[in-house]
Amino acid sequence: LGLLEEDCRARNDYARLRDLLMGAAAVTALSPQTRQQRLRKAASICETKLADLDGTLAAVRALVALDPKDADARRELARLLEAGNRWDELAQLWHTTALGTTDLGEKALIYRRLTRLHREQRNDTVEAIQALRCLREVRPDDAGVRNELCAALLAAGAFLEAVPLLRQRADEHAPGPERARSLLVLATVLEEHLGDDEGAFEVAARVL
Repeated sequence: LGLLEEDCRARNDYARLRDLLMGAAAVTALSPQTRQQRLRKAASICETKLADLDGTLAAVRALVALDPKDADARRELARLLEAGNRWDELAQLWHTTALGTTDLGEKALIYRRLTRLHREQRNDTVEAIQALRCLREVRPDDAGVRNELCAALLAAGAFLEAVPLLRQRADEHAPGPERARSLLVLATVLEEHLGDDEGAFEVAARVL
């Protein structure tokens, strides 16, 4: 392979070199380290010499498949997917990465990225809310996360799930304008969307 690689480089035949490296990397009898080395070479050639995003992605996907715990390969795959606007695959990658991450700070960061990705690139409100639910599990005491999830649930019409969050938000405020506003929102949801007139009256009475 070394001589063939030299010949391809001398001829600037990088497409053939890519195919040779990808074919050699698929030989299961070789050590994982050798296969990884050839896949990295193939990815580099595809990106820097051929401007071939699909080829680069194929090589990096193979790297991740060879060693799912390779954090560098996963980061590289995420970078390429983002560059190519491959939002569905990027969402799946981040989802599986979050599941395998034990560091809570890193997990929270991934779910934050997922929320933004689903909301802004995929226009998927359901998945954005699910990512926020996961983020809240990681950050249960973060009022900002709770409020963002509550707002998303209200916008999606998931009023029953939003009610406990609205109660928490109201209860954390000292008596004053902020608490009154939170209670009025809660009362409105109970009355207008859940048909709970008695519950709405009890909440509204707390405003007085």
